[in-house]
Amino acid sequence: PWFTAFNSPGEVLYWTYDDRAPDNTMVAFEGLDGWNASSNPFYYFNGYNLATPFGHDIPDMRGTQRIAPPVGNSSWPLPYFDSAKGLGLTLKGELVVGVETEVVVKVTEAGPNFPVSGAEVTLYGAGVDLSGVTDADGVAKFMVKPTEAGEILITAMKDGYVPGKSVVVVGADTIAPELSVDKPNSPTNKPTVVITGIATDNAGVPMVMVNGVEATVGADGKFSAEVTLKEGENEIVVVAKDKSGNKTEKMVKVVLDTVPPEVTVNALPSPVTSTKVKLSGRVEANAKVMVNDKPATVAYDYWEVELTLDYGENLVKVVASDAVGNEKKVEAKVVVFKKTTLELQIGNPTPKVNGAYGDPLEAAPFIKDGRTMVPLRFIAEAFGAQVEWIPETKGINISLELKSAVHTIGLQVGNPTAIVDGQVVTLDVAPVIVNGRTFVPLRFVAEAFGASVDWNSLYQVVTINFLWY
Repeated sequence: PWFTAFNSPGEVLYWTYDDRAPDNTMVAFEGLDGWNASSNPFYYFNGYNLATPFGHDIPDMRGTQRIAPPVGNSSWPLPYFDSAKGLGLTLKGELVVGVETEVVVKVTEAGPNFPVSGAEVTLYGAGVDLSGVTDADGVAKFMVKPTEAGEILITAMKDGYVPGKSVVVVGADTIAPELSVDKPNSPTNKPTVVITGIATDNAGVPMVMVNGVEATVGADGKFSAEVTLKEGENEIVVVAKDKSGNKTEKMVKVVLDTVPPEVTVNALPSPVTSTKVKLSGRVEANAKVMVNDKPATVAYDYWEVELTLDYGENLVKVVASDAVGNEKKVEAKVVVFKKTTLELQIGNPTPKVNGAYGDPLEAAPFIKDGRTMVPLRFIAEAFGAQVEWIPETKGINISLELKSAVHTIGLQVGNPTAIVDGQVVTLDVAPVIVNGRTFVPLRFVAEAFGASVDWNSLYQVVTINFLWY
């Protein structure tokens, strides 16, 4: 026939030139059986006649997508035609690493630009692997978030069409990670500290380094790393770095304090004769002080507390602690005495005991050879001592047994020699008996028991202070 009809109006015609010398044969490749023409054949396409000069034998290429041009020398230019349809792509959306962007791909027939529905569209590269199908308008939409710089190949395919391809370049990531570091506990007395926080990035979870050591980072960006501290201030550097090398750096400081606070206890006035005791001392500024488990009042570096103690020896425990829990413990011994005060006046039988007048003595104190003589039983019992009288030898044994002291005194009437706590002592005046009562030198007995004696010569009053428990 002199013409043949194209079955699909709007099909794309691919063509090229053949410069080889023609022969007298040409074969149509319209999907029909080949046919020969000895004269100019006509092809009918969409209502138009297409003319061609004589050409070479061309195999039926209707089932292929495009035929490669034959190679020849310059002569008759020959156009070759192929009616296979092609797909064209148009894109909308600029891509940057780590930034999620909507990419709109529109697929059309190459040439007439008719939209193609049902075409499979794939996006691959730069960490992206997506696929979709075009809608009735030939459009497929994708939310694309590249994870690395490079190229994304976009391909559109549909049976009966030449695939359409396009390449999109993904711009480099210049956005640094976001980094938040939790405030660590500082100061601390712990030798290590765990640094925590969260690091996020537009291109995924970044790497986190803490003082040069890689931290453990979860899928949510939360990280943690243990750091060994040195005494004093420690600077800890945290760096979040993404795949493109963008980084964010922050520094936190942690103070390691393992030195316990210094604390001292002021000495109490001596002697202590009251069970209500006010203790005080010095301590490291703003530290806490506990005394026998009772909190003390602290004013900057001075502490004070009032305690109720027992008569006798008391062990006071002072514990100072600083803000991080370091403790310093000191102990102090506080002795609380009972005090007995006796006042005797020469020639006056009425004594004073602890400031109150007592029962009159059977005989008043007197002076002999410059020494004050007092009734033995009164002075001994005032001290809480026991008196044993040995009539056969006119001997006297006095024993004092207290927690604070144990003393024994051996005397004999008329004998200036005495035995005190096993030691022989010579008296200035020997014991005497007056009106049936044994009198002894007051100073000797008082000092043998550890008491102090004061003499007021103006009023001839002798005062004895005895501390005991």
